[in-house]
Amino acid sequence: MFSKFLRRISVAVIGVIFLLGAFSGMSLCAKAQSPGTGELEVFQIEQVRAEMPQIQVYVRGVNANEACEAYLDGNALTSTGNQSLDENGTSYLIMLDISGSITSEYFLAAKKQVEELAQNLGPKDKITLITFGDTVKMQVSDSQNADEISKILALLQAKDKKTNLYRAFDQCLKYVEAESQKERQIVLVISDGIQDTGDAGITQEELETRLTQASMPVYAFCVDTADRQSRDGLGTFARTTGGELFVFGPQNAAQVWQKWKERLNQTVCLGFESTANYADLGNCTHCS
Repeated sequence: MFSKFLRRISVAVIGVIFLLGAFSGMSLCAKAQSPGTGELEVFQIEQVRAEMPQIQVYVRGVNANEACEAYLDGNALTSTGNQSLDENGTSYLIMLDISGSITSEYFLAAKKQVEELAQNLGPKDKITLITFGDTVKMQVSDSQNADEISKILALLQAKDKKTNLYRAFDQCLKYVEAESQKERQIVLVISDGIQDTGDAGITQEELETRLTQASMPVYAFCVDTADRQSRDGLGTFARTTGGELFVFGPQNAAQVWQKWKERLNQTVCLGFESTANYADLGNCTHCS
């Protein structure tokens, strides 16, 4: 019904996105206006989190000086101001490829960056780690314990013959849906591209739709030895969900991950409040 381009907001078109679970079918749109210019600017909605009547919209391309408006089912929302990214915390859902096609030096570099992320979590941040290869396994969920995560990483080896990426995504989504988490959610996929995805019983298009509905951006980290087709496939998948592709090698992994962290910190969390605790699904589905 709505394409991935509805994540983009321009002068002519106000994008519409849908919220997950109890908010499925609700539509939200927003626009930003720069002081002194009166012109609408293009910005990107990364994701939306809601615990009605409170709504948090995570956007890029908006700064603290811009006046923002948001509408739910055609009704204007009340701005509650910008919120700190640390206020609700971030849930990092990390999916790590343990197939043998990833050589040891790349695998060690990736594990080191995950370990450093765990060591530098904010007070409300947490990590869920899922490995995928011949099978899919949740190694740890909602952990803030860096030592626990380090011990798990130390035991992992990339030696499996298959890459059940789609099944891993399916498990990740089911976990999030069951937990009904309200904090910012970031999916990280570390792999050598979309290749053998196993018999998951789900297509890439279906996964993209579910991730978009769940408002979960995917940031993909692809090894620089992957072939062009595999890399492009992973990149397309990431961008469709509002995320981005990063390519790394053993020597530059730290720099690439730092670039990703800077990208995350460019996001602004806008707070809004609705006058209702639910949306009128029969009402407006767009704004102008």
